[in-house]
Amino acid sequence: MTVTQAPGDHAGRDDGATDDPAGADGSDRRLAAWWSRTGPVKRLVVVIAVLVVGVNGAIAALDSVVGRDPGGPTGSSYATGDDGVAAWADLLRARGVDVTPRREPLGAADLPADGTVVLVEPDDAPTPEGVTALAEHLAGGGRVVAVGESGAAWAGALVGLDLGWTPDGTPRPGPTGPLLADLSALRGEGAGAFTAAGPLTPEAGPAEAPVVLTGGGLVAVADPTLLDNAHLAEADNAGLAVLLAGAEHGPVAFAEAEHGYGAARGLGALPWRWRLTALGLVVATLLGFWSVGQRLGPPEATDRPLAPPRRAHVDALGAALRRASTPAPPDRPPDPGGSP
Repeated sequence: MTVTQAPGDHAGRDDGATDDPAGADGSDRRLAAWWSRTGPVKRLVVVIAVLVVGVNGAIAALDSVVGRDPGGPTGSSYATGDDGVAAWADLLRARGVDVTPRREPLGAADLPADGTVVLVEPDDAPTPEGVTALAEHLAGGGRVVAVGESGAAWAGALVGLDLGWTPDGTPRPGPTGPLLADLSALRGEGAGAFTAAGPLTPEAGPAEAPVVLTGGGLVAVADPTLLDNAHLAEADNAGLAVLLAGAEHGPVAFAEAEHGYGAARGLGALPWRWRLTALGLVVATLLGFWSVGQRLGPPEATDRPLAPPRRAHVDALGAALRRASTPAPPDRPPDPGGSP
């Protein structure tokens, strides 16, 4: 009697092989078989999806290692270039301060009641709505820090006096006022000074050309290089940044609408890598739909096709019989007498 081994019976095998479908070899074989059965369009969809995910993962990993190229608007807390103040914002966050970039115009922004509003070299000139909002913020016990030439214009509008900003400052203004008493030295590029202090108190720089003015919760800084990314780590500039922001009193809001940023809504609120990923997935989905559509046949008929009429069948059958039974024509006509 012949014994036939079943396909799944491994009795008698001594080579140690296994057919475990969960093994790596089994997975590879299934993947290869699936790939060979897949049409070219579906393969293209898979490749595009893998590339989108892979490229985004690589970009994220590269950002975490080397970061992006420095850049951004001058004076913005988003800007990582030399003239930005992203380092200032990061310094405050590292100290546990609630730092928020405000992308609404100052006249419409929800300002922190007991916090600080920082306005560094704004692109826009003072507006009545913005000045009113900042004045109400100061009256409610808040603080406003205005930096640079354009910031001096906002500070002057708040005190009703032209502070006489000039680009001729000193690169090493010494702290002189009570607010900066714990600082010993500051270092910048001498990019600005004031010629008129009015009701404000000089805090740093020569008496005839102060660089920092304070009064009633308002802080005006003539030289923006004392607080930018390029100089924040020099001398006591970091200490100046912490003291001016009043970090111990409450949250800090950096005004960003005045740098051209608008309120982020809809897709604009998503990071650009997310938008790129979403676009790639949309393209892959559309290609997938197109691939499926190529394999579909024509629309289903609304009526069931019926058999031909019975009469037509009989006529066709009779014609076939006539062709099959018709005798061959005789070579000569038959003899009427019946003789051979």
